[in-house]
Amino acid sequence: MNFIRFIFNVLWNTKWIWKIPSQKDIVIFDAAGAEILSEYLNNHSYIIFYTRGYYVKGESLYISIVLVSIFTRKFWSGKITEAYKETFLNYVSPKLVLTFIDNSIDFYQIKNKFPKITTMFVQNGWRGEIGDVFEKLEYSKTYQVDYMLVFNQHIAEKYKKYISGKTIAIGSLKNNYVKNPNLDKNDSVLFISQFRFTDSFDDIFLRNKLGKTYSFRQFYNSDEIVLRFLERWCKLNKLKLSIASYYSDSNSKELGYFKSILLSEDWQILPRIDNYSSYAYLDTAKIVVSIDSTLGYESLGRGIRTAIFSTRGPDIENTATKFGWPGEYPESGPFWTNNKDEVEFERIMNYLNTSSDQDWEKISKQYSSELMPFDPGNVTFVSTLNSII
Repeated sequence: MNFIRFIFNVLWNTKWIWKIPSQKDIVIFDAAGAEILSEYLNNHSYIIFYTRGYYVKGESLYISIVLVSIFTRKFWSGKITEAYKETFLNYVSPKLVLTFIDNSIDFYQIKNKFPKITTMFVQNGWRGEIGDVFEKLEYSKTYQVDYMLVFNQHIAEKYKKYISGKTIAIGSLKNNYVKNPNLDKNDSVLFISQFRFTDSFDDIFLRNKLGKTYSFRQFYNSDEIVLRFLERWCKLNKLKLSIASYYSDSNSKELGYFKSILLSEDWQILPRIDNYSSYAYLDTAKIVVSIDSTLGYESLGRGIRTAIFSTRGPDIENTATKFGWPGEYPESGPFWTNNKDEVEFERIMNYLNTSSDQDWEKISKQYSSELMPFDPGNVTFVSTLNSII
């Protein structure tokens, strides 16, 4: 980022903080997920380092740190944001730098620059290749993270190919935070929406490292096929179709999108009220259906009857969308398939609808322990944190 652009963004977007940051035990690197991490930091002093404060409106920037960083060599060599980050860490002098952004390459390099600081990332979303970190990540000796807290052992092994450090499989921090009570199930099938705003479904949604592009229409082809199947299947089996929205209100674009797919009006959309409301929807549904969302795997971890139709791969020419990636699993299993085959969809839904609780518990635990272990209260995370601070 050049100096003029940096100054323009600071003046236009940023909330200025004039005071000099004081020393803290922990720096939370990036504000995304800070409210979740902070739930476990009550016994420790911490401060948020806003990584996007110079280009995302509403984030904060320490002007005192900017002024000090002006006197560094990196600032004048054009590495302005790096100079700011290093100056900030020097002033705060934390014991631990913690982030919920596990796919931040900038974060991987902190340990190399500050060997006395412990670093830890917590995985926040199901990972892939196209449009995600593993498409662009290459091994580097400068990539070091002391503790990589990840969903499962499969992704742990994947990260260890590129980053040196210790991996610990903890499942999902958010999923583990929400208790799993024995709530009464309603007669609903809950489909997890992965809809994102767009002006046109012909717009580019993904671009691979070779420059090939894929539209929203291509990406969401699987969602439309699965939803139309679910509408018919729910009617036949006298179950209510619900959709867990990605957004916090019944957005007109999202609602219009689902209305364009579904023929009847016998369904409902459930808004995401806060960080944790979606888990309440999971816990009360009879069956949860996901294409390849993080929430789908979290549902499995919670022991909920979950169908995963990982059928997006052919539309975006990518195998990392297959069930359980980067683990290796059959193309179809008791509750999943990678194939756009309505016979398979029906087999899976019928199994989830009619199998005994004992049978489902045995099957689900076999796979959830490998893909999304459930650790109520985040005992492993807390014990790891306490061992550092």
